Amino acid sequence: MTVEEVTDTLEVMESYLRRNILRYLIMNDGEAFSTEEIANHINASFFGREAQFGSREEIIVGLHHNHLPRLKEIGILDYKPESKEVRYWGHTLVEEILKAIPHGK
Repeated sequence: MTVEEVTDTLEVMESYLRRNILRYLIMNDGEAFSTEEIANHINASFFGREAQFGSREEIIVGLHHNHLPRLKEIGILDYKPESKEVRYWGHTLVEEILKAIPHGK
């Protein structure tokens, strides 16, 4: 990995929401998910904290326009906006970062 790739990975991993998305995808490595399924997971994980991440619909919009494209852009996951399909194949640096950061942080 280049210094730029590591820097890009660290920058996208700054987001608590993106870390939560990645933890969910890692638990189900190789499975395809829709943006709706990921939004449902976020909603269930953060029940009662709507002010932090918004409504389910706002989460879906954020996934589609922000979080998933950024993760795709640097090669962490595969995201097909036309079908709203997301798939994670594994990423060593991401998994090491997630091990180093407690889940609740």
